[in-house]
Amino acid sequence: MALGVQFDVVPTVLSATEGRFGIGGQVWLGIDHVRLRYIGAHLDVPKAIHGQDGFTAVETTVWAAVIDYTFGDHYDEWWVSTGFELWLNEVGLEDAVATRAEWQSVIWTVGGGYIWRFYDNFYLDPWIAVHVPLNNLEIAVGNRTFDVIPIQPEVSIKIGYFIDL
Repeated sequence: MALGVQFDVVPTVLSATEGRFGIGGQVWLGIDHVRLRYIGAHLDVPKAIHGQDGFTAVETTVWAAVIDYTFGDHYDEWWVSTGFELWLNEVGLEDAVATRAEWQSVIWTVGGGYIWRFYDNFYLDPWIAVHVPLNNLEIAVGNRTFDVIPIQPEVSIKIGYFIDL
């Protein structure tokens, strides 16, 4: 058994490109090759990702619980994952600062990566995932419609540490 924490760099990097603060943290419990992972994150989505003119301040707060299977002997090497996430979203119009919309998205996610333990139980974890929104694909914002991307790929790297129990 093990208990771990990890930091995901994507929320911080993406938010920084918008001049805002973002963060992503995770805690997990591992039994044999299985990890139950709880995720919390907040980020500002750059226009280069949402790709829609006229919208600003696209923010997402994520809460998730996923299950991982690690193929290595000590919560390392290749892993795969699936689970559900709740995304709390906001978006505004560039030309009407007071006009904003808020909505919740239920997301199914699947992903995987490679855990490289570089010193004791400290590790780097490059990974990739696909997020599929299960609801709310068109959001009314004033007199405009913000289209949620129906299949959202993500790639990142996590930095973590775990203790053996």
